[in-house]
Amino acid sequence: MKRRLVAAFLLVLCLPLLTIPLCNDQVVDHYIDKIWLHRTNTIEKLHEFEDEYKNFECDVLFVPELNDFRIGHDTPSSE
Repeated sequence: MKRRLVAAFLLVLCLPLLTIPLCNDQVVDHYIDKIWLHRTNTIEKLHEFEDEYKNFECDVLFVPELNDFRIGHDTPSSE
């Protein structure tokens, strides 16, 4: 009897965890304009995910030695 009571108690505690994926979809739908694809540092990556995200982040760095802007996250691209 004690085991059944403990099992039922644990089940009741775990039931809300099952709703997390459903709630997450509602949150994503509500904030879709605030969700950004990160580290989009190539045109290919942008095209790969363009149907899934409305916004993207791209790091643009100024390279003083070249007096030019380059795309890259931690280091600029050589293109």
